[in-house]
Amino acid sequence: MLKVFFENITLDKLDSTLIVEGDKDQVLDIIKNFLDKSGISCIGNPDVSIEDFSTFTVEDAEDLFARSNLLSYSGKKSFNIFYCASMTSEAMNKILKLFEDPKKDKHFILVVPRKIDILPTLLSRATVLTLSGEKIDKNAEEFLSMSISDRLEFIVSFLDKFEDEEDTGIKRDSVVRVLDSIEIILNKSGGVADNINSLKLISKYKNYLRLRGSNPKMLLEHLALVLPKIPA
Repeated sequence: MLKVFFENITLDKLDSTLIVEGDKDQVLDIIKNFLDKSGISCIGNPDVSIEDFSTFTVEDAEDLFARSNLLSYSGKKSFNIFYCASMTSEAMNKILKLFEDPKKDKHFILVVPRKIDILPTLLSRATVLTLSGEKIDKNAEEFLSMSISDRLEFIVSFLDKFEDEEDTGIKRDSVVRVLDSIEIILNKSGGVADNINSLKLISKYKNYLRLRGSNPKMLLEHLALVLPKIPA
């Protein structure tokens, strides 16, 4: 999903805030290749910052916040890419405001080993991507190939499987995995440019699903109405 995303997206379509889950070296290589192909050098470029934190503290967050107010050297876009093996809750709360209202032409890309460690409120303020083997969930293929009425029936039967689960998080996680596969299929079928609105909506709904009290059925029903039909 991650590699396909950056192979199809353009700078003008890239969101200001991204949170990427995955292996540090692999993720950073994909991001750096994207910037290089977009004409932005990652070597000796003051508008591209790549940092590695074992623990991202509130002091680090304050420094990042201060730099966000500086003008770029080129007068164009600037990129702050930071890998955090771990983050304090104070630091996450500090950069929440930064992610809520990013400055124009400033991009913040947070790379983490596990998105489950990130506050749901912070995840909800960014486009969240995962480096994965891109294994397609068959439920996603079936869902996209169906008519709207069949999709709505499918949602009921799919969610019924989890009615006996005491942990509602299991249901939400299962829905997120299906949405991950739908993203991959959309990227491969028409690319990011053709499906940008659908992909942004899916990313938004995946963030909602990480919040307690979210309603998977309601979100899936809306997607059933708006996502394009793609043959399996």
